[in-house]
Amino acid sequence: MYIPIYYSSITGNTKKLAEYIKKELEADGHESELYDSALPGGESDKEAEIILLAFWCRRSGMDDFSLRTLSRMRGKRILAMGTIGGNASGPYGDRVRENVRAIIEKENACLGVCICQGAVNLKRVQGRRLLPKEDRHFLSDEKYARFLETQGHPDEADLRQTAECVRRCLPSH
Repeated sequence: MYIPIYYSSITGNTKKLAEYIKKELEADGHESELYDSALPGGESDKEAEIILLAFWCRRSGMDDFSLRTLSRMRGKRILAMGTIGGNASGPYGDRVRENVRAIIEKENACLGVCICQGAVNLKRVQGRRLLPKEDRHFLSDEKYARFLETQGHPDEADLRQTAECVRRCLPSH
């Protein structure tokens, strides 16, 4: 089966995930190609039964490039996978999965949403450490330490776990 993978990645987390999943799909006998969602015109011209959409989490949903890619799809069977800066198996991960599923199902069929932890770009959160402590976006030393713990993700365990999730969500042929 041919399964194109559209990915969006600003830190390299989601690209790393997409490349890993491509190799795993090919090892399982599928044909796959990678397409960067940030590049205009990068679309597969082959007919695909299933499309893999690799996103990075933004505001409990998909990043803008992934949303733009998804907006061009109608009536497709889509399997989403993504990276988030928080705990993928906790309540926040559940909320992200629900939001992404709802976004996909507006115009397409969602086969599943697989997410794993990714590293947070520390430059993007530095300004929050300078906010007044009473600001709801203020980043305390404790919260900053949690962001430091994300560095090094997605690691091998994250990648393997996501690959297994993808396999479980693919229909068997």
